[in-house]
Amino acid sequence: SLLLNSGCRMPMIGFGTLGGHGDAPRAADAPSTMAQAVRTALAAGYRHLDCAECYKNEAEIGAALQDAFAAGLARNDLFVTSKVWNTNHSKDHVRQACVRTLNNLGLQYLD
Repeated sequence: SLLLNSGCRMPMIGFGTLGGHGDAPRAADAPSTMAQAVRTALAAGYRHLDCAECYKNEAEIGAALQDAFAAGLARNDLFVTSKVWNTNHSKDHVRQACVRTLNNLGLQYLD
């Protein structure tokens, strides 16, 4: 892991949750497929998840996270990041986008 200026440690290897969006082909079940991929990644030992609202799968990833927490994984053992999409960069939209991501992921904070 890397020690950040904040004093937090960030795992050097993260699991990206892009599952097809925009011009990329996107199967109707892509969000649920990514949720299963997150479950598998967590079981394999990944502790850094890289998410984004624009991937359109945060609610399903949130369900996978809640399953992991119910099975005994502690939130403070994870490093979860997300991104504010370009359409939400104005000061009137940033907070709403962050709150929406937190709600979708079922988390109290992002790292």
